Amino acid sequence: MEPAIFDFISQSPMQRVTARAVLDKGMAEVLRFTGDALLLRMQAEPLHILCADTDQAALQILDDVEDCVLMVNERTGADEAIMQRFGFKERELCYNVVYPHHTPIPFETEVYLDFIPLSRLERVVENYTLISPEKVEAHIRDGSMLGGYLGKEMVGFIGQHTEQSMGMLYIFPQYRRKHYGYTLEALLINRILARGDVPYAQIYIDNHASLALQKKLGMRRSEDVVSWMY
Repeated sequence: MEPAIFDFISQSPMQRVTARAVLDKGMAEVLRFTGDALLLRMQAEPLHILCADTDQAALQILDDVEDCVLMVNERTGADEAIMQRFGFKERELCYNVVYPHHTPIPFETEVYLDFIPLSRLERVVENYTLISPEKVEAHIRDGSMLGGYLGKEMVGFIGQHTEQSMGMLYIFPQYRRKHYGYTLEALLINRILARGDVPYAQIYIDNHASLALQKKLGMRRSEDVVSWMY
């Protein structure tokens, strides 16, 4: 990562955690950097990531962009103009939550994370409908979605989206109210830390149960929100 881009991201690390994550992994290309705005494009997904110091800078950096189907943007004041320009119909607002420590979450559990065999794909797809079955299968195949197991029984699953945010957390109904949601996310946080990466997630602003879980896990919540537009 270029020093100037690193410094720009470091000025607002909570808001720009997605940009940092994908650049650290070499998963995005820098389309344009103006000093007060940064525009990235994911290599494996049709996703643009926009960071800017001002709404005006956010709009100006998009001057040469002809097409966009999915964008995460930290300057929500520019959302209306961006939505009109690219024909976006939907917008979701999220908080970034980041695990701020370098040490793993200390706890004991018999639950562990492991790969999900494709023989269980149908069960996962039946219960998790926020992304397409094709994306679920791709996540299972590349190991970015993992099962939470108690012995040989899968109690749920969790994973990382392509932009490296944690998500896809689901606990099967018969295993709920046993704190397995906390357990699976804590296990994933510790796994991400062991790789030397920063664990983070993006939570819908009205998902109070998930926000409470993040607080219990010791995640730090951003003051401002980011928007997903599509």
